[in-house]
Amino acid sequence: MEGLAAVVTLDGVSSRQIRRAAARDIEDVVRLRAEMFRAMEVSQHDATDWQAAAAEWLTRRLDDPRFCVMVVEVGGAVVATAMGILREAPPSPHSPGGDVLVCNVCTDPEVRGQGHGRAAFDAVLAWSRTVGAGRAELLATEDGRRMYEKAGFRVSRSPVMRVHLQDEGLAGPTLPGGAATSADQVPGGPHRHEAPSRGLPKLGD
Repeated sequence: MEGLAAVVTLDGVSSRQIRRAAARDIEDVVRLRAEMFRAMEVSQHDATDWQAAAAEWLTRRLDDPRFCVMVVEVGGAVVATAMGILREAPPSPHSPGGDVLVCNVCTDPEVRGQGHGRAAFDAVLAWSRTVGAGRAELLATEDGRRMYEKAGFRVSRSPVMRVHLQDEGLAGPTLPGGAATSADQVPGGPHRHEAPSRGLPKLGD
């Protein structure tokens, strides 16, 4: 897929363009991300605060070689997206070159079942093989699990565990010297996290 872009003819009538996201696509990528959370029954999926933060986050990373946001465009409209993130982590026996997190795989409900989501997902996997990563992983919903398994993903033996760091009543760790931790004090600065996985399996390993 030269330049990570391709045009595919559908039914001899319309064309499907698979390409890297540009600044003009940010609104659609965030809209599809909100649709993904709605389908997962995540509360506040339609809240504007996280969507504005997501738009800013994506905009800053469009030109970062460690990130890949793919969109599928049909008839001039973005109908599907997927994202890959090369994560900075120590090398491991399973993955000396690090991992790619595949996420944000979503298709507009009105055009599902036509291969658009799979096209975006495949494009992200193609990119993943060019960045030196040893493996890719993702969080699967039941709706998407069959597609991921066809691509070679398998359920990991290690479950995903998470904690909400801002929950009241949870005693957090302290920095050396007894000072309470804050996002600005931790190396790397503040980080945003995905919504809860609701017990979904982690594929990969």
